[in-house]
Amino acid sequence: MRKLLIFFALLLLISACLQPQISERELHRQLALARAESDSKIASLKSEVERLRKIESENKLNQDESTRLQNEIERLKNAYTSIEQEKIQLSESVSKLQSLAEDAKRLETEAREARERAEAIERERDQMKNELKKFIDIGDIGVDITPDGIRITMRETILFDSGKSDLKQTSFEMLQKLSELLIKTNAKEIRIAGHTDNVPINSPQFPSNWELSTARALSVLHQLSEKFGVPSSKLVAIGFGEHKPIAGNSTAEGRSKNRRVEIYLVPAK
Repeated sequence: MRKLLIFFALLLLISACLQPQISERELHRQLALARAESDSKIASLKSEVERLRKIESENKLNQDESTRLQNEIERLKNAYTSIEQEKIQLSESVSKLQSLAEDAKRLETEAREARERAEAIERERDQMKNELKKFIDIGDIGVDITPDGIRITMRETILFDSGKSDLKQTSFEMLQKLSELLIKTNAKEIRIAGHTDNVPINSPQFPSNWELSTARALSVLHQLSEKFGVPSSKLVAIGFGEHKPIAGNSTAEGRSKNRRVEIYLVPAK
């Protein structure tokens, strides 16, 4: 731009030189005016350039700030999303912990109740052992605890003659004593199970050991209920024949152990 102004000034000088009527002083004056005008325009252009540079700088600063703010917004959005996810996870964890706490409390209650039931069963067993000690000592009866409850095992010899289902009178004392305990029991069911050895019977009255074992269980049931007052609503009779032995059938002693009647006191849950 400055070169252009100088060029015009030179043109004026040349033009002036071509006019003899213009004095040298006038030429100097016009040259000074042209130079001043050129300097003024140069200064104006410099000012405009500075202004534009300032605007450009401000725009760049604004753009940088805008970019920074946008990045900050994105960061905050991500942080918010992360916090929301953590909140959901925390809520789920709290729910799981509450559920686990409830399960633990329930299991603790169940364990306590089971322990109390087991202790009650043990006390009842011990009481029965004390009450039936006379018969236990001579080996006619046994009392123990099984997963089904208290089990009272009575050998055939105290109850029946061989191959018969009618109770011997010598069993009445023991059954009466036993019935007194059964009446007081809290068991929800009193299950009477008859068992035999594996020797076939094959009689007109009992075609197999199934019939004999069942008939013996029923004889005990009727005696306890009808003669000694044990609630019939709690009584159940079943026969297993030779199919649930507690000893080997290859010896006389083993077969004698297998010929038995068992009474299970099934506890209330």
